[in-house]
Amino acid sequence: MKAVILSDIHVDINRDYPVAKELARFAKEQNAQLVIIAGDVSETQQETLDTLERVEQDSGARVLFVPGNHDLWGPEGDPDQVARIYEGYCQDAHCLCGRDVVLGDQVILGDVGWYDYSFGSGRYSLEEFEQMSLAGRTWQDHFRNAWTRDNLGRNQWMLSRLETRMAAYPDKELVMVTHMVPIKEFTVPQEMGNWSYFNAFLGSRKLGELFTRYPVKTAVCGHVHYRKSLQKEGITWLCRCLNYHTEWRPQDGETVEEQIRNAAEVREL
Repeated sequence: MKAVILSDIHVDINRDYPVAKELARFAKEQNAQLVIIAGDVSETQQETLDTLERVEQDSGARVLFVPGNHDLWGPEGDPDQVARIYEGYCQDAHCLCGRDVVLGDQVILGDVGWYDYSFGSGRYSLEEFEQMSLAGRTWQDHFRNAWTRDNLGRNQWMLSRLETRMAAYPDKELVMVTHMVPIKEFTVPQEMGNWSYFNAFLGSRKLGELFTRYPVKTAVCGHVHYRKSLQKEGITWLCRCLNYHTEWRPQDGETVEEQIRNAAEVREL
């Protein structure tokens, strides 16, 4: 089954560009049966759900996704909305948080994932990471997602949920989809700006370690706004982010169509 894999399409920040329309057109052009989006569709639940439905209708492909941290944001000043928002996604037919998709000998499953500071530099203390702020910059989840009151606990909760589901398929190949980063290779080089600190909020080493203990064939993520693919420990790791239009590289094209073509991974699953 052919799948188009992409993440971080940010249709609201990229509102001046027909991202959903062009993604659907690209998937149709590729004769894809699946579109997998690894989070950060928009910053409001209804727009995210409407976008998923639009891409599915226009492409003719089944759309699967996991929410990203932006998709989970509540209104500013009301971070406690995250539980309601997350449960709403779990009930949606596109969302892998609430269901596993069995395709013959393969299973696609996933969830948001979370972070536990393990990709941050050891020069910072736990107390400093818990502040989620450095040099005048604060990671925005701190303001808009109540999960940040216990990042370590939330990460462990996510790992437990995923492992319970993974263990149910000992004889199948797994395609794992998370928004958060599972391997260090997808983090930002520490010498760039303050990323030795802010890498702490990109994902968890334990997530990647979990994947290596099960028959995972492919691991998809997003969040970091990189476009990378690599093979490691028998797993194909994919981070295929469209990103904000302000981050698009000229060498990847001048149009949103070209950016999608260069960001997306087209694979047989």
